[in-house]
Amino acid sequence: MRVLIAAVIGLVLSAAVIAATGYQPVDAYRAMFSEALGSVESLAGVLGAATPLLLLALGFTVAFKAGLFNIGGEGQFVMGAVGAALLGHAGRALPAIALIPLVIAGGMVTGAAWAALAALMKAKRNVHEVVSTIMLNWVALKLSTYLINTVYGPMHDPASQSPQSLPIGSNAVLPTLFARTDLHAGVFLALLMVPAVAWLLSRSVLGFEIRAVGKNRFAARTYGIDEGRVLLRAMAVSGALAGLAGAMELMGVSAYAGALKPDFAAGRGFDGITIALMGGGGPLGILAASLFLGALRLGAIGMETLTGVPKELSFIVQGILILAVMTPVLADYLRGFRKSRPSASPDAAPPPVVPPS
Repeated sequence: MRVLIAAVIGLVLSAAVIAATGYQPVDAYRAMFSEALGSVESLAGVLGAATPLLLLALGFTVAFKAGLFNIGGEGQFVMGAVGAALLGHAGRALPAIALIPLVIAGGMVTGAAWAALAALMKAKRNVHEVVSTIMLNWVALKLSTYLINTVYGPMHDPASQSPQSLPIGSNAVLPTLFARTDLHAGVFLALLMVPAVAWLLSRSVLGFEIRAVGKNRFAARTYGIDEGRVLLRAMAVSGALAGLAGAMELMGVSAYAGALKPDFAAGRGFDGITIALMGGGGPLGILAASLFLGALRLGAIGMETLTGVPKELSFIVQGILILAVMTPVLADYLRGFRKSRPSASPDAAPPPVVPPS
């Protein structure tokens, strides 16, 4: 209920901004809701836009449960697409039943390996994952740009005058479920990841270890849990989900036509972080949040094309709505953080002394 009230407040604030810039808020909102929710095709478009965001958010959540703030979803998403493009082109003669799993596995392994680099730096040299994943994001973006460069890129398609990679085999292209939308067959695999991640975190041994390390890594170490191994596995799973998102985006979105192109990520790695926090860390909440953000993205496009609201203003409206919805969620996080801090009172009991073994 608090999120709903916050969303209404966000709509009111956004309407004030739209009116202040000389546009009609009612017309703008009518266009936004019509574009996002007005037809079956619109709903299909929302689901298609939400598919990569859902996987990225699930990946961020796995690392977050282990106490890691993986900002590297953007780079792992791109590297997953690079791995998928390489294997998809190399195995283009294979039948679909072999090539599709190969391309998906290539994306997941590449994404996992890219994320594992940050985990290794954390485990071996205590490099904070925020710093390492931000740097790895830039490396991944620059590396992908180099690979598809029109002059010297080793993955560049010589048949194209634009920077893009050699296309994957046509047998690995996922069918589109609704014409003129980005909804492809990969959505089923993405939806399957929701219960899979829920099971991983709540029912598996690795999930228990991830949660134990995330709650208190020192206590987890006392109980014999190998902290470094758990962090490495959590980051690898996180990167694999981001890499899967990149692979399926490459395989299913018609605008890419099975080839890696510039601006492939387009900030979706960071959208995944927003969705994960908005969803409260639960897979079902993340699914709802990804649909919300997907609808918001499509609605903003409708607002711009149907009413002439500038793109920059639609970004501001999106930001206000996201911030409004995030406010109660962030308040809960801050409240939980304060409760988890040890008391600073001088009357507080001292921590127990552990005798040396």
